[in-house]
Amino acid sequence: MARTDQKGRSKAPERHIRLTHTMTGSPAWKALTASAIKLLVALQRFDNGENNGDLFMSVRKAQDETGLSRNTVAAAFKDLEDKGFVVPVALGSFKIRGGPATSWRLTFVAAPSKRLAPTHDWQRWQPDENKTRCQNLTSTVAISDTDVGNTDFPVSISATGTTETSHVSISTPVSIIATQVVC
Repeated sequence: MARTDQKGRSKAPERHIRLTHTMTGSPAWKALTASAIKLLVALQRFDNGENNGDLFMSVRKAQDETGLSRNTVAAAFKDLEDKGFVVPVALGSFKIRGGPATSWRLTFVAAPSKRLAPTHDWQRWQPDENKTRCQNLTSTVAISDTDVGNTDFPVSISATGTTETSHVSISTPVSIIATQVVC
């Protein structure tokens, strides 16, 4: 059934942004930051079905569209590019104020003006196996005067998973603070 306005005239279908299950379930999508996803949606709003590859967006324009800071937008563009969701077609310039911004191509949408089918570069992205996220965990152990004598405390864990033990002889109550790196 065709959509009509109040006077009975037919209306064009409302434009929408499409995110497929294949793309949103991919390792590349799961590794994107929330800011990068927000920027990607903003870029998709500029695609009218004919201009992919000519999506002009500067960092300043992206700030206006997303409400993110300049550094966050720059990092989001890099994140999208590194993971294969966008490709810069022509780089913009800061030398000319008001000059052309960088033009972008969404890799998951056809680019009719460039005669390109979707390249789906994001499907080839794989997480770096050598890169791990680590954090320091700090714990405090209180030892009372009843624990007098030789006591074993783990002091560090090496990359092979072995635990080094330190022998401590105490005669007064102490607190021991230990830091462990967990990856």
